[in-house]
Amino acid sequence: MKYCTWKILFLWIFGLTCLGLTSCQNDENEAKAFLAEYTVRAEENLPAWIQASWTYYTDITEENGRAQVEAQLARSAFELEAHDNASYYNRDGFSTPTKRELEQLVYIGESALDDEDKLTELKDVKASLKNRYSTSEVCIESTGECLNVDPGLDNFMKTSRNYYDLYKVWDDWRSTAAAPARNDYREYVQLSNLVAVANDQPDKGAYWRSWYETENMVDQLEQIYEELYPFYANLHAYVRRRLYQVYGSKYIDLNGPIPVHILGSMAGHSWHNLYDIFVPYPDKAAIEATEGLQKLGYTPRKMYLAADAFFTSLGLSPLNSDFWTKSMFEYPDNGKEVSCTAGVWDFMDSEDFRVKSCLNVNHDDFMLAHYLMGRTQYAFSYRDQPVPFRDGANPAFHAAIGDTISLSVRTPRHLYFMGLLDEVEDDEETHINYLMKLALEKIVLIPYALTLENWRWSVFNGTTANADYNKVWWELRKRYQGVVPPVERSETDFDPAAKWHVIADIPYLRYLVGNVLQFQFHDSLCELSLQPGPLYNCDIYGSRDAGDALSEMMTMGASKPWTEAIQAVTGRPFMDVQPIADYFKPLNDWLQLENEANSDTPGWSKDWAPPEPSSSGRLVASIITTGINIILFGVVF
Repeated sequence: MKYCTWKILFLWIFGLTCLGLTSCQNDENEAKAFLAEYTVRAEENLPAWIQASWTYYTDITEENGRAQVEAQLARSAFELEAHDNASYYNRDGFSTPTKRELEQLVYIGESALDDEDKLTELKDVKASLKNRYSTSEVCIESTGECLNVDPGLDNFMKTSRNYYDLYKVWDDWRSTAAAPARNDYREYVQLSNLVAVANDQPDKGAYWRSWYETENMVDQLEQIYEELYPFYANLHAYVRRRLYQVYGSKYIDLNGPIPVHILGSMAGHSWHNLYDIFVPYPDKAAIEATEGLQKLGYTPRKMYLAADAFFTSLGLSPLNSDFWTKSMFEYPDNGKEVSCTAGVWDFMDSEDFRVKSCLNVNHDDFMLAHYLMGRTQYAFSYRDQPVPFRDGANPAFHAAIGDTISLSVRTPRHLYFMGLLDEVEDDEETHINYLMKLALEKIVLIPYALTLENWRWSVFNGTTANADYNKVWWELRKRYQGVVPPVERSETDFDPAAKWHVIADIPYLRYLVGNVLQFQFHDSLCELSLQPGPLYNCDIYGSRDAGDALSEMMTMGASKPWTEAIQAVTGRPFMDVQPIADYFKPLNDWLQLENEANSDTPGWSKDWAPPEPSSSGRLVASIITTGINIILFGVVF
């Protein structure tokens, strides 16, 4: 090894940079030596720092919290020194792999900001935003019970069918938690843009989009929306008709947008919580595995074992003993306080991979086990890459791979194969119900995600001024989603901050992209597995050809642009919504016929807003179902 490299490493180890070493600035061999040493040092240090976080979240104490903070500070210092040294090299003449690996160390988010005062201000304002959201409570007027948003208010929005009470909770949450966040958020935007500039991007939105390495990303997303709009508009018209049957003409206009507060969640990002209202054929048996899981004596650990068996059936390697001995599958009975936020943990030593979850034995958590196992298998597959490449090809890939497997597992044929269903009703009505429930989750999220990100991007780049935050928010929500607020809003409100991802600095684009990619992956893997029948009934279990393609893509990690990684499975270097159209075609055809029968025109061109709800006459959604008709019972005074 040349003297220059040894000097770089010596200075790095002792917390200095090598800006004066011009002799090796353009030497790619020196850069490769530096990168190799980085992986060695990262594997030596990262596991202990990650373990400190794991210890805290699985045993929440003040002592463990302090240890976690110390570990985070040490990791940030390590990453900043690596950033400084990687930034030193002139990457223009380097080969693509070397250049790419260096850039993974150069662009490190907030740690790249060298103004400590500004960095402290940013951390403080983010903490203020999250603390306000997490500690705010709203009292239910009809019961007097005071709840925070998760899970209390969220559960109320899922289960209540009282128009006024839903409005009151929706509005009070925004007055209590969101509106006061406006000044903090404005400061957060200014400071976040400084971070973006430190990462060679003009603003925070551009920085987030740069992770996808796609110059025309905004245009691609608009194209995705335009292609999916006819299907979404058909679904929207059908949902609007069903809500009209529940709430009546006073609050629902059959040619206008839908009041957002009655769609089953605080944000209106998913409508599947109202499946009981929207189910096309309520007399058909639900495709639901809870009873079968409990009858067969499943435990959370056994659900993960079933998920592991799915991947080994594809020819992928089973997870090692660390996974099974160190993971947290369910809420522990040791008296420790834990965080139940489900996630996958890669300790960056090529050996230690874990999940943290608090699963119960039910259908949804069975799907979650497979989803988390998919993400774990992805990390396990790229474990031999250099540390800078041990990540997804883009931020959506982990979720997309996990959800791809879930598309097979949730099929009636797979659940029957697993012994979790006694029989499978293979008829059109069952299929339509199945597709409807999935569409209310997967398809509805796409325009919401586009709304949220377009709003944030316009705020970050200055197109939307502080004085117009709320006005632009609702313009975008009406344009893309066809929803409106239950009452008139103004700039004294700050409704975007009612969503955790907005105030917690979490990009939402990954969910949109992931929802598109998972159907692409599913379509191509089903083709490789030579599955007969419709795409929505495909189960790739046992297909080694599908497993080989999936493994090839996963093994790349972040070493290749996602447009190259995706070709290993799909053969195409771009996002494509055609698989979504193919998957949901029976439902879209059914929706068209249903809307025509009801003389409903898809879209929301009418300029309409609902009247202000009145507490003197609470409209209660007391419904009975007869066939596929929902009949309004009445108004309770």
